Amino acid sequence: MYEVLIMHALLSSILSAFSIPGEILTYDTPSDGNINKTYRVSLRHNGEVRRYVVQGINQYVFPRPDHVMENIRLVTAHLRKKEPERTVLHFYETADGALLTAAGGEVWRVCDLIPSVTHSGRPSPMAAEQAGTAFGHFGMLLSDLDPKGLHEIIPGFHDTVSRYQALHHAAAADPLGRAAEVQEELQRLLALEEVACTLTRLQQQGALPLRVTHNDTKISNILFDPTGEHPVAVIDLDTVMPGLLAHDYGDAIRSAANQSAAEDDLRGARMDERILEAFTAGFLRETGTVLSAMERETLYLAPIVMTAETAVRFLSDYLMGDPYFRPRYPGHNLQRARMQMRLAEDLFARRAEIAAIIRKYLP
Repeated sequence: MYEVLIMHALLSSILSAFSIPGEILTYDTPSDGNINKTYRVSLRHNGEVRRYVVQGINQYVFPRPDHVMENIRLVTAHLRKKEPERTVLHFYETADGALLTAAGGEVWRVCDLIPSVTHSGRPSPMAAEQAGTAFGHFGMLLSDLDPKGLHEIIPGFHDTVSRYQALHHAAAADPLGRAAEVQEELQRLLALEEVACTLTRLQQQGALPLRVTHNDTKISNILFDPTGEHPVAVIDLDTVMPGLLAHDYGDAIRSAANQSAAEDDLRGARMDERILEAFTAGFLRETGTVLSAMERETLYLAPIVMTAETAVRFLSDYLMGDPYFRPRYPGHNLQRARMQMRLAEDLFARRAEIAAIIRKYLP
């Protein structure tokens, strides 16, 4: 009871800082929030009930929350200017115009809760196409926003060259003596290194343009209307920053088009071509006209790149003692690495098929 009163007082203080009036009726925490501390709060004011999302930003992951919110302010303003009628996340300001307030030793923000549903797990082809449309439309609307105006929230986030360098370092340092048991995984991931680093190297050479990108294109980061059929808004904008549009495409395929439904089902780690084609159709319907010639030519590599990069990150973390990805059981990050490695190998083996699907939907 005491903890409930403390939390109630904290939420009241945060909402008051953003000049949001009302009596707290209920609050709860969603089950799918893994990084930030999130509460859904219902308030009653003048007989009307409104719902808000109150979030404490994880400053270990995002050490500059002010930069996060400056990017979000810029991006949401641009989206509203381009399409005033479209639903966009709305964050409240304090009396001095700030999007953050300090309370309880953390920094907090508040936005309206949008009535919606989300899709988790492997989507249907229909949901995948709608998700592709939503993320593609997001990228298309931001294609004329100069990425130089945004902060780099996580430096080198999708720098696959640096991710492989970190794996080499982790294997050589071997602080916990785990390298001997993962020699097969190391060799198989090293076999993918050249292709996995292609997009980063092309960007570093100036052949691929930096754009304003989402950088966390899980389908669960799209809000659908209550029917679950039509996208309403793209959310989780904390990692919006300069990046490659191919990375947004590839990460969505990596997370949505894996036939394996469980991390221990390594034999099922194969590309679901129905989901890949559906997402690609929606994504390219929106972005096809803004892609450069080199982006069009190399887009088929993106699912391989993002999946191999994720496998490398999991394996590096396992070798270093699991400091970043919290394991649920001993060896969990090794299992995660094996799953992503298997999927990356399948995507690489089927790269001609991926390229053909992309060509089919390019305008």
